[in-house]
Amino acid sequence: MFKIFMIALLATSAVHAASIDDSEAQLNKYTNAFSVCSKITDPDELYERGTMLLQDDTEESLMAASECFASAAIRNHTPSQLELGKLYESGKGVNISNEFAYKWFQTAVLLGNVAAVPYRDNVEAKMSVEELQRTVPMIASTLSLIEMYNKHQEDEIKQYENKVDAQLQEFGVNVHDFDYEVEKKQEIQGADLLIDSIIKEQQIKEAEETLRRQTEAQQKANSDSNKRRRVNATAEE
Repeated sequence: MFKIFMIALLATSAVHAASIDDSEAQLNKYTNAFSVCSKITDPDELYERGTMLLQDDTEESLMAASECFASAAIRNHTPSQLELGKLYESGKGVNISNEFAYKWFQTAVLLGNVAAVPYRDNVEAKMSVEELQRTVPMIASTLSLIEMYNKHQEDEIKQYENKVDAQLQEFGVNVHDFDYEVEKKQEIQGADLLIDSIIKEQQIKEAEETLRRQTEAQQKANSDSNKRRRVNATAEE
């Protein structure tokens, strides 16, 4: 009997240890996912990484996916803007917000992504006039950031191309015969540091705004509840 007890105990311990190992593996997996997303600068790669994380459909994977999509969204990647809007509408990986969902859907539409139109229309139907009005400056600010990113990228590329052109002409080499795409990408990576800081600032503002509105809603609910109690108490007297 004692042998049976010990075998069962060892088996239970092994299962528990395996469970801990699995949990640590999952934690490491998504910690690494956040790290990977922060290091990727190519919008297409960020989108692919975010799409992969969506498939796991866990809280940690969805949070990591939202990071990837947010980074790509500011880099003028409309499919990522669409996916980010879906996350905000459903509250997966981010705080649920129709306003932020609408902001990203509408941004994608304005930048030419027709696939975002039905999503925008659907969330718009659930919003009040006041909520829609609050999204106007949000969308304008987002479009300005994207325009800033585009211009910064164009300027960096143009400066690098001019520098390479000048260097090659000294040796009588035609710049169009020289493939320097890899070097060009490395040269403009410094610009991505600025974009990353802008993205983080934007995310912080969105989180603070969501928290502020939730707090105001809770305070109003508490105030209404207190008023009802006072009215009831007066009626009983």
